[in-house]
Amino acid sequence: MNKITRKHYNRKLIMGGLMAFASIALISTGFAAFVLSTNAEHKVDGNVNVGTVTKASLKIEPVELSSTSFLFEPTKDDKSGRVRNDDKNFECLSINISGEIQNSQYLAEKGFTIKLELPQKFQQAITDGYIVAPECAGKEVAISTSNHGTKPNVKTFSYDVVFTWGTKFNGMNPGLYYDTDPKGTTISNEEMTTTLENFRKAAYGLTDPNGAPATGDNVFHITLTAKAS
Repeated sequence: MNKITRKHYNRKLIMGGLMAFASIALISTGFAAFVLSTNAEHKVDGNVNVGTVTKASLKIEPVELSSTSFLFEPTKDDKSGRVRNDDKNFECLSINISGEIQNSQYLAEKGFTIKLELPQKFQQAITDGYIVAPECAGKEVAISTSNHGTKPNVKTFSYDVVFTWGTKFNGMNPGLYYDTDPKGTTISNEEMTTTLENFRKAAYGLTDPNGAPATGDNVFHITLTAKAS
């Protein structure tokens, strides 16, 4: 059985290599949380004293990412077998996003959410069973927060946005599936190559697996939303 060389793999079976997170939208809705204190005091002269109005805006900053790209590639230690890494690009299916919420005393209960927006064309790769999308794909998911500890009115958060491999690869990285899985090892080189090429075509909406995606077709967006009470 002929092995697929690294050069051939890099050219033909790139398995996506999607640059996600090229753009990240971070917004804070609830605009400004206005805190009204109307301390009305009745006096004999008829005057009314009204307390001051304090404007406090929720802010999501700073924000940090563990990686700037999702990479649908072989694992870092996969250096042998029919499908292997190219010594440059390695699997990255999970990205941690963490940070702080300022003026968090005005944050609504369960008012902090995350949403991942996928390129429309990328949905086909999910539908076809190549990968499984994160829970927050296409919908808002609540993120738990914790008190900072040393900073008053500041909460911290940490959330993992995680893709997993789909049923096409028995939930495994293709590099492991085709070399170690009882079913995967029986699949011919030709069928294996076709499946990986079809994965790339589905992910980018391509007709040629070696073609380049159109601008924006490989960009994911993450939106963090903090809602005021």
